[in-house]
Amino acid sequence: MINIKNKHIEFTRGDSGSLSFKFSRNITSSETVLFTVKKHISGEKIFDKQEPGTGTDTITISLTKTDTNIPVGNYFYDIRIISGNTVTTPFKPRRFTVLASIGDNTL
Repeated sequence: MINIKNKHIEFTRGDSGSLSFKFSRNITSSETVLFTVKKHISGEKIFDKQEPGTGTDTITISLTKTDTNIPVGNYFYDIRIISGNTVTTPFKPRRFTVLASIGDNTL
């Protein structure tokens, strides 16, 4: 399950899925979008994902079951747009909550 409200993300532990972010401008092919998740804002990263710009104002970040197979709890994420030596953070860090699941992801 993925739930996004006011840029706060809720994700069920061990699920895979996609997150789409719309920006106020097009992200060019020479830019990279970096999505980072940390337990604490100033702590070590839990995981990050990089996506190249597509020339549109929307970027989709794909998360695997490995990415979200982390302990249940509250984390933080942010997005950075990188173009050469220029880094832009389009919004402040937001909450990334990993929820418990009943199943064990095996068949």
